[in-house]
Amino acid sequence: MTINFRPSARERMIAALNTNPRYPITADDVAIGIPSVTTLNGRNTRVTITAASAKFEATRTLYYNRLNLQQLIGTGIVLPLTVVNPTNSHDLLAAVYDQYQIRLTPEDIVLEPVTGGNYSLKAAPASLGWLGTLDVVLGDAPVDYTHYVMCLDDGSVFALDNDYILLDDRDIAD
Repeated sequence: MTINFRPSARERMIAALNTNPRYPITADDVAIGIPSVTTLNGRNTRVTITAASAKFEATRTLYYNRLNLQQLIGTGIVLPLTVVNPTNSHDLLAAVYDQYQIRLTPEDIVLEPVTGGNYSLKAAPASLGWLGTLDVVLGDAPVDYTHYVMCLDDGSVFALDNDYILLDDRDIAD
């Protein structure tokens, strides 16, 4: 199953809560608390959802997994970003979305000054969807890559190069 990262983490959570079409849930129907780290139920995050409209009542605790930002592209890989003169980490968020279709909001990322060409976006502790960091390299012109490396859900890596898929070294003939 492919995850669409164009919606924000909050929007993805509301969509995940909508399991019964007879009782649709909107962002106005629930108040989502601040997530906390846990190891209960095999999940890394716990958050409290409270009814905020007359349509629903009560409070529920959800256990789920926030995603590590670096796992989006693979461990040890630096994400190139074309952005001109960013002053802080939030100035990079539009470029991440425009160039990679990953919606990170100011609530997701720690606000810090950006200096130099290499930077690590840090997930805010209160982010509903993200943990960890995402290493980026900044530039004012597109990076010319002849291939792209991506990480699969199981952690294996593959590369796209002129429409060829390289799964691992065994696919290369000597």
